[in-house]
Amino acid sequence: MGEHSPQEVKAAVDAMFRIRAVESPADANGLRTIWHRGLRGAELVTEIDAAGKVKSQSLTLLDDQVRWERGPGFSLTAPRALLERVSRALASYSGHDRFLVHLRDALSAELKGEALGEPAPLPERAPAPSTSASSLPWPVFIGVGLVLLALGLAALLYS
Repeated sequence: MGEHSPQEVKAAVDAMFRIRAVESPADANGLRTIWHRGLRGAELVTEIDAAGKVKSQSLTLLDDQVRWERGPGFSLTAPRALLERVSRALASYSGHDRFLVHLRDALSAELKGEALGEPAPLPERAPAPSTSASSLPWPVFIGVGLVLLALGLAALLYS
C-alpha cells in the first residue's frame, strides 16, 4: 500500500458498502458471512457466530491484507507497519457500520497492546420494511378506493 496516496486509501475505505445480496444465511452451526465491497479496492469479509458476535474479519485494502480472529486477534505474521497503515486508513472512517467500526476498534486495541472488549451481539439481519396495511400511508388507501370506485362505475355504465 506504500505507493498509494492517503487520499486513495481514504477513498477506498469510504467506498466500502454492505452488499446484502451476498450475505450468507446461517449454516448448520449458526455461522453467517457478511461481505462489504468497495469499488476502489477494499473488501471486508466478516463471520458472525450463532450468538451474533464477530468471529473473524478479513480485510483487503488495495494491496494489503489483514485478518482478525476472536481470541488470538490479528495474525502474528502481520507486521506492525501493516497494522499501522490499515489502522490509519480506517481511522478516517466516519460512518456507523458496526462491522467496519469493529475492525477499526480491534486494530486500535491491538496497536495499543490492549484486549478488545467483548462487542455487543450483532442483529441477525436488518429488519425488513413493514408492508402491513397499518403501515401504509393514508393517501394510498384513498387512491386505491378511488380506483375501485372508478372501476365500479365503469362496470355499471358499460353493462
